[in-house]
This record gives sequence, C-alpha cells and structure tokens, in this order.
Amino acid sequence: MFYRLSHIVTMEWQPQEVTPFNQLARKVFTWLNWPPAFVTAGSFAIVGDFEDAIYCWRSQAESWSDKAMGMILASGAGALGVRIGEPLPMNGILVYRPEIGLGDEADADYLRSAVGLVWRVLVLLIGLLLLLTFAHWLGH
Repeated sequence: MFYRLSHIVTMEWQPQEVTPFNQLARKVFTWLNWPPAFVTAGSFAIVGDFEDAIYCWRSQAESWSDKAMGMILASGAGALGVRIGEPLPMNGILVYRPEIGLGDEADADYLRSAVGLVWRVLVLLIGLLLLLTFAHWLGH
C-alpha cells in the first residue's frame, strides 16, 4: 500500500516548480521502486537472451529518463533481441525516447514473444518461491 501511495503522490506532484514535497516523493518512490525493477530486469535476463539483456542493461538503461523503467525496458529488449524507443507523440507533443535494445525493430510480431517472456518470468519466480518454501519446510 505504501508503494502504491508513493507512486500516486509522485505522479500527482509532477509540476514544473520544484518543491521539497515533490523531491521527497520522487526520492522515496525511487528507493521503493528499485528492488522490484532490479528483480524484473534480472528475471528478463535469466529467461531470455542473457548476454544481450545484460549488455543492453549496462550500456543503454542510463539513457532513459526514468532509470528503473530504462533498466526494465533495456533488459527486456535485449532478452527479446528487439530495438525499441523512438519518438512518441503524447498529447500533441513529440516526446524523445532513446533507442534501446539490439536486433530488429519492434513490430506486432514481437508481442507474442514479449508475452512468452513474461510467462517464463512468472514460472521462474513461482518456481523459486516454491523451492524456498520447500527448503524452509525441510529446515524445520
């Protein structure tokens, strides 16, 4: 609940003026968001193309404005072997997004691969949870 609340506060306090409140909200959310983003990016690397995912993560994630999102997107793009991140029109304004990933340009055919990547991550994490639960039971 605290994670979601910090995310909402961060999104609501995004005005152009910098205040101590929105700086604190961004800092708290950055600290809370880093572990899940790190686990997600690492899981993408494990279940996808490990070498390309780690390369993209280390060399391209910092170019994204949101560091946690850049880490996840770079790792996912590298794991799938696809390039993403072109300028995107949002609310009538063209927003620049740096290109990350390796390989072919993303198209609709890669959606099936992305869904498969997410399912493999889910199976990996549930398997890890079951393994840890079983080890805990054996320890007692």
